[in-house]
Amino acid sequence: MGRRIPHQSPSEKMPTLVFLTVSEVAGTDTNFNFIDGSIRYYERILKNAFSYVMIDNIGNGTIRVTYNRPYLDLTTYIDGAKTLKAGDALYVEEDVQNIKIHFIEDSIVEMVLKSDKDV
Repeated sequence: MGRRIPHQSPSEKMPTLVFLTVSEVAGTDTNFNFIDGSIRYYERILKNAFSYVMIDNIGNGTIRVTYNRPYLDLTTYIDGAKTLKAGDALYVEEDVQNIKIHFIEDSIVEMVLKSDKDV
């Protein structure tokens, strides 16, 4: 008789962490609103801000990122946005409710979000 290993989803194992990946083509805007309930992470619906956020451009293209300013037009350089080239990352230590990404070139982005409480 084999050992039975209980199944736990990542959200059960690490209730304060969320890992998101997005891959888009050039010219695409992607908006993540974490407090309105529009994002489902495994069996949970996200409805809170995150205190620690890392946005990592793991693809080969360039992206432009802003947080807590979904109204900004990221198609051109603007104060309040950060341009990330391939391999660059942005780390934020404040309450993040929204992340907006503009893909200047085709790329892949990974986000690690941590909350001080269960999400």
